[in-house]
Amino acid sequence: MKKVLVFDTYNMIHIARFGLPDDGNNQIAYNFINKYKYIRSMFEADEVYFTVDGYPKHRFEIDENYKANRKKKDMTEEEVAYWENFNQQKRLIISMLKEGIPCKFLYHKDVEGDDMVYHAVKNIIPRDCDVTIISSDTDYIQILSELENVKLWTPVKQHYREATDYDYVSWKSMVGDSADNIKGVKGIGKVRAGKILKTGSLNQSLQDASFKSQYDHAYSMIKLKDDLPEFEEVEVINLNLEKEKLRLYLEALGFNSFVGENWNDVSKELGYE
Repeated sequence: MKKVLVFDTYNMIHIARFGLPDDGNNQIAYNFINKYKYIRSMFEADEVYFTVDGYPKHRFEIDENYKANRKKKDMTEEEVAYWENFNQQKRLIISMLKEGIPCKFLYHKDVEGDDMVYHAVKNIIPRDCDVTIISSDTDYIQILSELENVKLWTPVKQHYREATDYDYVSWKSMVGDSADNIKGVKGIGKVRAGKILKTGSLNQSLQDASFKSQYDHAYSMIKLKDDLPEFEEVEVINLNLEKEKLRLYLEALGFNSFVGENWNDVSKELGYE
């Protein structure tokens, strides 16, 4: 069975912030590549997909305050410099993925990366493949109960997440998602949401207009989409790359531990034959 990895790219980039200390010399990019080659080699992947965030158009149409809590105000000069450096390295990583790493690259300007992952595992990758999503984002748990050939592995704790014995999207729609500024149902916490689902009383709760309004709003934001009109325009970019070009690129960045005597082994870990 073909082994396929699907990387939540921006999630991996943020994880790379907490690898080796950032010395200002593209350390985040170094950490990203180092983590990637380790994971690809460990899973013995035959094929790799990377998905990248576009503008989450349909969610902003539902709620203009989506992810508004992530916009930090009144940053210090040091914080501004840090995030400018981070964004520069993020662009560098995307460039390396598109121009130097053997992978299939998925992006649409109006589609969020989470939805692109769902679209990939449901509509692009054949169901007879053994698929593993690489991300620490728990939103992907909702896929596990739907697609039997898909697993979710977190690169932070390095373990598989399990499918829930209840409808994960319904549970999270009651609880909300503070990370994305999505409010759930007022007064409903994790324990009570679990009880509602396990006792089968969700339909009864939905008879309350206020409960239903809050629940439906959160559900429409949290449920991953694979049927957006924009998906018709998505192309799977699969570039024919040159190993030597990547070596020179890494050498220019000063990533010397990758391009020394062990370059042949490193290049194989990165996906080259």
